[in-house]
Amino acid sequence: MDSTPHLELVLRGPALDEAADGLVAALSEARDKHGDITRTPQEEPTGGNGRAAKPALIVAIPGAILATTQVRDPIVERFKKRRQAQQVLDAVREARKKKVNVALRLTDGEEKPLTKLSADDFLDLIEQTVKPQ
Repeated sequence: MDSTPHLELVLRGPALDEAADGLVAALSEARDKHGDITRTPQEEPTGGNGRAAKPALIVAIPGAILATTQVRDPIVERFKKRRQAQQVLDAVREARKKKVNVALRLTDGEEKPLTKLSADDFLDLIEQTVKPQ
């Protein structure tokens, strides 16, 4: 397995499992080569105002599935990864139709929504996220 960090996709909304299924399916070709994709339920804090906690789901994928920073020929590899990135973004847009928001959690904890990114913008963001420190 690869030592590249995992990417965390944060899903929020009513159809979390269905949206996660779409994301996992978009990455099914690469999953066997790079490792498992995990799902971790999470509840968002309410801030003590009496409202119910909002459910969220973290889908962690091995960064090597989409990252190209640790390969011998990153330009060629990026062309290959662009198709996978577009499949993920298509699944993100399908999730949005079900009122599920999907964001990439960056290394500083900030979450970047994925709905309006191009495949190239998404790959750039991934490269920044998995870059060795």
